[in-house]
Amino acid sequence: MAEQEQTINSDQQETDEAASVPPVLSKRVPDQVPLDVGQPGEGDEANPESVFKFDLFKHPACVVTLLLLSALIAYSISDSLPMGETYVAGFPYRLFALVTAAVGGMVWLINNAGKVPPAITTGLALVAAAVGAATAHPALLRVNAATDIAPMQVVEYVRATDNHFEPVAGDWPRISMPGKAHWLAMTGDVRRIIPVRRGGLGFYQADLTGIRFELELSSAGGG
Repeated sequence: MAEQEQTINSDQQETDEAASVPPVLSKRVPDQVPLDVGQPGEGDEANPESVFKFDLFKHPACVVTLLLLSALIAYSISDSLPMGETYVAGFPYRLFALVTAAVGGMVWLINNAGKVPPAITTGLALVAAAVGAATAHPALLRVNAATDIAPMQVVEYVRATDNHFEPVAGDWPRISMPGKAHWLAMTGDVRRIIPVRRGGLGFYQADLTGIRFELELSSAGGG
């Protein structure tokens, strides 16, 4: 009998305590998963597309992307030094931006079509755009030269001011020669023969191999 009375009193006490708690606080909420951006949660372990568990080397679209980026990097490194021609009369920024956007957009489309997680797709596209920018520098020179229907023209240039040279005759671009200090040390009439072309892409480029060789000899001779 005493035990029954004790049980009744305990139940009554719990009922009174529950009644004293505001209704909003008395509602139970589901257990919250702690936020930890550095570690995957339980949902990430169950989701094979989670960025925490995603393996670039196993997804076909990512493998294609990595191979493409590797090829572009290898080309930009191998072709940036051998070519003696360089941009003159301004840099073709529109073509440069077009190549950059094309490479980044192509990578985004490949990975988006392959159902790669959006965060990884965007990251790969940004990396690809940077690689495309580096690749555009030698590639545009190559394409411009390959699409030139005429051979390079040998043009005589005369110094106008400092290291700025102008063509003696013809409608050719003005060239700012590298090594400004070298040209400032010279007096009088300074002339050089420079091979110049305007390729199929519409911009001018010149072969400054001889000028660079002159600068190297000048630097080695201390003059």
